[in-house]
Amino acid sequence: MNGPESILDAKVRSLLDVVEQRRDRDCDKRMDAASHQAHEIVASAWRDERERLHREITHIREQVRQKLVSAEAQRQTRRRQRRQAEDQALLNRACDALRNELAQRWRDVATRQQWTDSLIHQAADALLGNTWTIQHPVDWPASERASTGRLVEQLVGETPRFETGDRLTAGLRICSPGACVDGSLDGLMHDGTDIAAQLLAMCDMEQGEAP
Repeated sequence: MNGPESILDAKVRSLLDVVEQRRDRDCDKRMDAASHQAHEIVASAWRDERERLHREITHIREQVRQKLVSAEAQRQTRRRQRRQAEDQALLNRACDALRNELAQRWRDVATRQQWTDSLIHQAADALLGNTWTIQHPVDWPASERASTGRLVEQLVGETPRFETGDRLTAGLRICSPGACVDGSLDGLMHDGTDIAAQLLAMCDMEQGEAP
């Protein structure tokens, strides 16, 4: 058929093909645009999630670090407190042993004489006044008081006054106007800080020498 109708049909089909091709191209463009947009959305979401995970991991690591630091500080504190308690217990035992040893030396005649003579010479060097009052335990023998009085008179030129100290159990306390030399047991043990430092130093030296 070569009539007008066949020519019209051919033109219609041609137009339909053109429309269909344009529709396909438009559809492909829209699909490509939608695919690109979806890819961008996914990529953006992945970046956001990755950053969120990084922040969360960093936060968790910091929390763990702080807990470790806190745990170490607490451990060091417990160790220090335990060491201090051990040192204090050791010092208490050492001070008790030292006090007992000094009391024993006072009970022994020979070492008591050394104690009093050494203290008299120390007071003669330290005290400016020559008028002395010597406080002593109530049971200090009179013969030793007399001997000590003669020694004081030789050193400072005056005989001291003796009086019993209500709380003295060992040693002597020698006073002149404005100053005292306390060689009593309590006086020797009074400076606990110095004694404690020396005892701890001795303990540290012994621990350092231990194999």
